[in-house]
Amino acid sequence: MKTQRFLSRIALFVLASIGSSGQALAQNKPTPTASPIFIDTQSAQWQACEGLPGCKFVPLRGNAKREASEAMFQLGAGVIFPKHWHTSAEHVVVLQGRLSMNLENGERYSVGPGAFLYNPGGMIHWGDCAPGAACVYYVYDDQPYDVHLVD
Repeated sequence: MKTQRFLSRIALFVLASIGSSGQALAQNKPTPTASPIFIDTQSAQWQACEGLPGCKFVPLRGNAKREASEAMFQLGAGVIFPKHWHTSAEHVVVLQGRLSMNLENGERYSVGPGAFLYNPGGMIHWGDCAPGAACVYYVYDDQPYDVHLVD
């Protein structure tokens, strides 16, 4: 019985400690500086990618012409994208399909579902969406988005 009372007192002490720590954390919580954003890409209005038939995208956050931005892209199965580069680094996560990505430094990647590719700004790249299934992928650009085609 003494052991049970002792353990109960310890449990109360631990809970009281956690509770006061939680209050301290709540008092230091920053004020949100933006509103949450929710976009259901299944029902969103996809837009055509300029200059690349078979490509479409949904802007998610940020104005791609002026600032860092996030977007979801879709390439049709077998669609080839030409040699190009961007000023901004690209952070790419593939959700569906398989992107073949060739980089000017000789590296080649087969980027499938769940894979991440960081492509530095200024790196020439080209490739395709493998036949069989459309490629759907998320892209974060840390600077305004631009495309520079390479002959």
